[in-house]
Amino acid sequence: MLLKEILKETHSSDPRGIADKAEKYVRKQGYEYSYWGPEVEFFVFDKLEVNTMTPYHGQSYKITSRESPWSAEGAGYALRLKEGYLPSAPGDSLMEYRNECVDVLSNNFGIICDAHHHEVATAGQCEIDIRYDTLVNSADSVQSYKYIVKNVAKKHDMIATMMPKPIALDNGSGMHVNVSLWKDKKNLFFDANDKYAEVSEPARYFRGGVLDHASALAAIVAPTTNSYRRLVPGYEAPVYISWSTGNRSAIIRIPAHYRGEKFSVYK
Repeated sequence: MLLKEILKETHSSDPRGIADKAEKYVRKQGYEYSYWGPEVEFFVFDKLEVNTMTPYHGQSYKITSRESPWSAEGAGYALRLKEGYLPSAPGDSLMEYRNECVDVLSNNFGIICDAHHHEVATAGQCEIDIRYDTLVNSADSVQSYKYIVKNVAKKHDMIATMMPKPIALDNGSGMHVNVSLWKDKKNLFFDANDKYAEVSEPARYFRGGVLDHASALAAIVAPTTNSYRRLVPGYEAPVYISWSTGNRSAIIRIPAHYRGEKFSVYK
């Protein structure tokens, strides 16, 4: 077999190959496709200083951010802990940075972004939302996204990180993923007759599967020690194996911003 043919093959344990097999399984079950809309959160710091001493004396680090209440650079315009959601300038100092990231994503990589904004934490927590797409395409977009936001930050002498909980006593970063299953150009997760959340029976089965396998899925969606520093009550992190339309501590949240069939594409 030629090398170029070998390189085209997908390893059975390759994450992208697994996603591709999942899409084929969806079609085999009689559905057309599923849509996945990732919302990736991350921090952008001005400086990160790490002081590594001998193993007997420990390790320390210092985060500098023009927005944080503890950095001198933020004097006068600092965002207090847990009060960073959607501030206007000059509190939000990263609007132009996010604009540049979106420009690169859309113009150079063809990745459409729905929105971007400052997130809840201080010290430069951001979110850029990618428009929903099929599973493999969305996963590819997230990988490109991570590469772009880090390199645009580097261009401006800043540091971008997807580390789940870099700051104590403040909200951490995660990735919400909006999911829907489709057939005959209809969102099968939507049911107008369900008065509470407008979700269908297939959606309830899907939700039940996620809840049933939540403990095992934690090894994939929360793979690091730092992940569990984020997963604590009080910081809008998913700490309960439950679902809700409004409780941000549930691992599944049904979007309830808008109601009706014309908005069902986001459910």
